Amino acid sequence: MTYFNLIRKNLLYYWKRNLALAMGVAISTAVITGALMVGDSVKHNLNKGVDLRLGAVTHTVLAGDRFFTENLAKGVASELSIPVAPVLLLDGLIHS
Repeated sequence: MTYFNLIRKNLLYYWKRNLALAMGVAISTAVITGALMVGDSVKHNLNKGVDLRLGAVTHTVLAGDRFFTENLAKGVASELSIPVAPVLLLDGLIHS
């Protein structure tokens, strides 16, 4: 009995198990491919949302518990010759 003859007989004898295994591999591949596609789509949409919200913002300066005043923003803008905007960042706000 040759090696290929043994493989052929094995495939014919265990055809139900082999078919179930092939279907399992196909379904697993489809699930993994779908998950990767959905993950890539979500990542793209999140990046697009960030780009739409931030626009051309490339750098930020956090001043901790100090304020970045409008005069300081004007000074930085004139010194670096770039557009600068002072923005107030709040961690949380409660209005009663």
